[in-house]
Amino acid sequence: MKKTTIRILSVIIATALLVSSLVTIEVMASGGPTYYISSSSGNDNYNGTSSSTPWQSITKLNSITFNPGDTICFKCGDTWTGQQFTPHGNGTTSNWITVTSYGTGSNPVISTGNDTLGSIVFSNSNFTGGWKLLNLTIENCQEGILYERANSTHANGLWVQYCTFTNITGANVVTQYQSQNGIGPNPPYSGCLWCSECIFTSGCDNVTVKNCNFSYSDMAFDIRNCNTATVDTITSDHCYREGVWFSMSDNVLMTNSRVTYAGYQKGMWFGTCGVSLMGGTDMTIQNSEIDHTQNPNGSPDGIAVDYEADVVNGTCQNLNIHDNSCSAFLFMENSGWGTQGMQANSKILNCTMTNNALNDPYGNVAVMRYSQNLNNYGTISGCIFNLTNPNQNLTNINGTISNNWPSTWTASNNTINSDGGTVSNTTNSDSGTVSILNSGFATPYTSTFVNFPANCSWAFSSSGNGCAGIQRDGGPFGAPKIGRAHV
Repeated sequence: MKKTTIRILSVIIATALLVSSLVTIEVMASGGPTYYISSSSGNDNYNGTSSSTPWQSITKLNSITFNPGDTICFKCGDTWTGQQFTPHGNGTTSNWITVTSYGTGSNPVISTGNDTLGSIVFSNSNFTGGWKLLNLTIENCQEGILYERANSTHANGLWVQYCTFTNITGANVVTQYQSQNGIGPNPPYSGCLWCSECIFTSGCDNVTVKNCNFSYSDMAFDIRNCNTATVDTITSDHCYREGVWFSMSDNVLMTNSRVTYAGYQKGMWFGTCGVSLMGGTDMTIQNSEIDHTQNPNGSPDGIAVDYEADVVNGTCQNLNIHDNSCSAFLFMENSGWGTQGMQANSKILNCTMTNNALNDPYGNVAVMRYSQNLNNYGTISGCIFNLTNPNQNLTNINGTISNNWPSTWTASNNTINSDGGTVSNTTNSDSGTVSILNSGFATPYTSTFVNFPANCSWAFSSSGNGCAGIQRDGGPFGAPKIGRAHV
């Protein structure tokens, strides 16, 4: 099947990222001074207040407490190796402290080293937020941007835009986890319990990530314990263990983005996914592409979108989901999260799912694997399912593989394409009422049971008034072929 939509979306996202990488934006906030730093031409004895007298080291930056409206400019084309930036001071969401670039050329690079926890680390009890990070390349460390609140009060405001992250890997905290919990992963995952993230935040509200590229790292990001997160026009490409996570967060929007080849080569002991939603309210993923999620080395899952636990009002709409190792969606009421609350009001709307479950140990299920809490409820509507073969099923509900949706869900106006035949799902009833489209009749024939028997190219239905048959592709009866239409 030609995937014209897939290619168009990929080109749009790639073009947007290319344009952003060629543009150097210097944001000069109002009310504060601008500081300059250059590893190639700077000197820490300079005053740092002009591009002709820049500081040289990140160590110098770490000695200064910045104020709302201040701007810190890294020189384009320069690299800082083995130096961790630990910012001090606080801005606000109306008067940010801005870190950006100056000059021409490639983004300035912070390359701390994979034996170092993070390149940019916000981790102190006095941090209250208000930092904007623009036009940086962060590579070769265990965490790219790390913020974990040191007390119960949330910070407010972290903005990351036009940044590139690569080779963020190497975290190893499994020994501590095993000693505390008595459990942990076995090889080949023993070197990584959760994994390295390009961005990890916990306890910071109003987080924005835009126009960023994450590649060849353990994981793009985990935005955790956050009220209001916006992710727009990002690409997560060939991340080794996971794609993107939103954990215990409310008011989440991810749009115009692509997550491709999550779980690449390595996988994860507890399962891989492109996008994970865990324990939050009002979470929306839209207008995005999620493809080629992997499950190597015996990893569970390989899911495009994982509703892991306790998600209320989680919506996926206008998604292009294709070529993933397992089904498009997983609904998992994970007892490890403690509350066992149901996934309430989940919505899957106007999504296209193509060629999924390519390496599925759970039964070659195209659309949905559903585990534990059957009181979860939701809606699936306006979707197109392009199956890998006419025998592929739609759902796995607590181990029962079929074409039935969960009994608490409402399904309408979904279309299934399989082996040249097109079937429209019109109801969630147990009878599996379907309509055969493009049949050549003035009005499509409707039946409560439609099947393409083995070695037969036509569909039939038996009723009290006799039998009726149509060719699979709407043409005249022809040579037999094998296949069946799904309800």
